[in-house]
Order: sequence, then structure tokens, then C-alpha cells
Amino acid sequence: MTKKKFLSELEKKLSVLNESEIKDIMNEYNDIIDEKVKHGKTEKEAISDFGKIDDLVNEILSAYKINPNYNEESKDEFEASCKKLGEDFDDFIKKGAEKASKATKKVMEQVRENDQELTIEFVFELLFKAIIALLLCLVASIPFKIIAELGESVLEMFAIPFHGLFAFLFEFVLGIVFLVFCGFIFVAMFKPYVTPNKKKESKKLDKNNDELEKEEEKKLIKSNHKEGTDALGVVIITLMKVAIILFVLIPIWMMEFGIGVGLVFLIFGVIKGIYFVGPILLCIGGISLLSNISSLIYRMIFTNKKPYFYGIIVGLVCLVIGSFLTVDLVMSFKYIDEVPTGYKKSSYQEMVTINGMTIIDYHFYDNRMKYSMKTENTLPDNQVKIDVSYYSDIYQKPIILKDFDNEQNELEIELEDKNRSDFKFHYQMLINDLRKNQLHDYQKLEDYEVVVTGNEKTLSMIQLENDY
Repeated sequence: MTKKKFLSELEKKLSVLNESEIKDIMNEYNDIIDEKVKHGKTEKEAISDFGKIDDLVNEILSAYKINPNYNEESKDEFEASCKKLGEDFDDFIKKGAEKASKATKKVMEQVRENDQELTIEFVFELLFKAIIALLLCLVASIPFKIIAELGESVLEMFAIPFHGLFAFLFEFVLGIVFLVFCGFIFVAMFKPYVTPNKKKESKKLDKNNDELEKEEEKKLIKSNHKEGTDALGVVIITLMKVAIILFVLIPIWMMEFGIGVGLVFLIFGVIKGIYFVGPILLCIGGISLLSNISSLIYRMIFTNKKPYFYGIIVGLVCLVIGSFLTVDLVMSFKYIDEVPTGYKKSSYQEMVTINGMTIIDYHFYDNRMKYSMKTENTLPDNQVKIDVSYYSDIYQKPIILKDFDNEQNELEIELEDKNRSDFKFHYQMLINDLRKNQLHDYQKLEDYEVVVTGNEKTLSMIQLENDY
């Protein structure tokens, strides 16, 4: 066991102590090991003098008057907390079932107050409406999925981990909007069954008009009987209206929503000094055109109101002007397949002596690392030169860890994060590019290269191992 692993394991086992106490203990044992190494012992021999690490931990905790068996007590406390959590969860389910039962009873009472009998026909009516509502939600999910795919493809241009974070937030907000939309569908379907019957209440208050109401009911029955002969036509018209809602109006509304989101981002860009006038006019024209087309369809099919065409004309004008300006913007826009200007690679070099078969263990993110071996016979045996090229704006100075006390020697190359996860760094870089009508390949900033140089004999003892 190396000194690093020993101290790391000891620190974990002493986590019950205060930070200052742990730090003092770590410094003490670090000095003891260094002192023994100075007197000719290896790290492994120096650590073995302490005996088993568990016994050492028990001694240290006893010196601080802490029960060495605190782990078992913690385990008992954990089991007790888990048991309590299970009991709380059971109570939550019972309370939820009780509230759902009360809500169901209330709905059924409201249905009875509306003079609706719980017949088989009524149950099937509810079932068919539930199926239609589910079908509406299924159809509505199609444009939502299209918007999600488009959003994810656009967000892939951001560096890791930002594109994953933005994609998750975008899909989360989109999912919430979809659930709210589905909720509106179900409310619209089943609202008549749980809304108090105002006509019935007015009938109870006005007893003097009973005979007139009976005559009106007879007339209504007669008219319904006449309409029964045209029942097939009514069903066909109803199905056509449902189809128009499903396959025409809902997709139009979803497109309006997506264009509206894009318009919000473009307006935010104007605040930041990014003047994409063409796309803004395209969004305004698209929203105006689609909203007026959907209004026109709705007025012609579902109401008797007069349709208006002014909004469609305005939308077409905005689309034409916006298209010309957008084409001009696209023609002047540049995509540069390299890192943004002002960022240059830094170099780090270290000579390492090996004494046998050695594994080079490296860390990298999303295959951003390039590894190569270079032969240079002027170098002495068992000596390798490690060169690391990296962007110092993204990574800190590389660290090469050596572990030559195990049965198999290891070299570990690590690059710690500097600005790779800094939102402000990437955000400002993107804003600066958009102001100049250009984009770079920002992910190339995460690239780094490792070159291991040695003579042929030494390189034959090198083996590469990828942690991921």
C-alpha cells in the first residue's frame, strides 16, 4: 500500500472526528512515514509497521474517547431511521388513498345531483371519453417530441457538461408544459359531469313554471327524435371536428409554442447586443400566421363568427422580409472548425524512471484525449519522457502520479478542472462569437494530448490502460 492510499483510507475511517483533528493526525502519520523512508525503508515497509489499519483506527479513536464500535451504532440508527421512513411512507399512502376516496365520493355525489344515473351506458360513456382523452394526449406528444429533438440537437454544440444540463432543463420544462396540456384535455372532457347543474337549481327556485318546463321538455324530446334520423351525419361531423383538432389545430399550437420559445431567446440576444433581425421577424411572422390560421379554422368550423385575414397578411409580410434578412445573415455567418481565437495549448513535460512493466493509467472526458508513443533511442533505458499538451484556460497543470510499490507499476496522468465547468466562461465565449456572427468548435478546448517518449526497449515495457 502506498502512502497516498494509506492516508486516504485512514482519513475515511476517522471521518467521525473534527476536521482539525483529522488534519493533525494526517500530518503526524505523513511525517512518520517520511522519516522512516529517509532511514532506508520503503513506503510499504513503513506502513506495515503500523499493523492493521483497523487496529490503528481503534487506538486513535480510543485516545479521543470515542467508542471504536461507532459504526455498529450508526448501523442501528440507520436501520431505525429506515424503519421510521417505511412507516411514514405507509401513512402517506393511506392518507392519499383516503383523500382519493373522498374526492371520488364527492364527484359521484355531484353526478347524482345532476340527475345522471350510474347505468352501464354512462360507464361506457366515461370509458370512451377517457380513451379519447388519452388519444389526444398521445397525438399531442408528437410535436412535443419533435421540439425536444430539435432542442437537444441545438444544445449539443455546448461543451460538456453544459449541453447535458441544458438538455435536461429544456426537456423538464417541456414535460411540465405537456402534463399541464394533458390536464386541460381531461378537465375539458369530464368537467360537465362534476359541474353543478344550474338549470336544475333554477327549476327548484321557480316552482310556478313547472308546466311550461314540462312542455319545453316534450318539445325537446320531439326535436331529439327528429334529429335521431340524422344521427349518422352528426357522428361523422363530430369525428371530422375531432380529427381537425387532433391533426391540424394541436400541431399548429405546438409550433406556435416552439417558435415563441425561440423568439424569447432572440429577444434576450438583442439585450446582449446580438441583433438577429431576420430570425426575429421570421418568428413574429410565423406566430402571427399560425395563430391567425388556427383562429380562422376554429371560427369557420366551431363558431359562426366572421373570419379575419389581416393577421395572415401581416404574418406573410414579416415572413417574406424575415426570410431575405435571414438568408443574408446565414450567408455572412461563419462556422470555424477550430477553438476560439485567443486560446493556445500549453505544454508540460516530466521525466520518469521506470523499473519494469508499467501501466499508464489516464483520465479523460468523452474521448477528448489523444495518446501516442514516440521512439527516441538517445534516451537511456528505463527512462521515459511524458509530454502533455493542453489548454490552460480549461485545465489546471497536469499531475503525474507514480505508484511503483505494487506488483505492477503504474503511472497516472490527471488533469484537474479549471474552467471546464464554469458557466460564465462558456457563456461569455458564446456571446462574443454571436456578436461577430460566428461560431467555433468549443468542444476542442477540452482536447489534450499525451506523448510518451523512450527508447525501443523501454517502450516495450509500457502498457496503456483506460479508466473509462
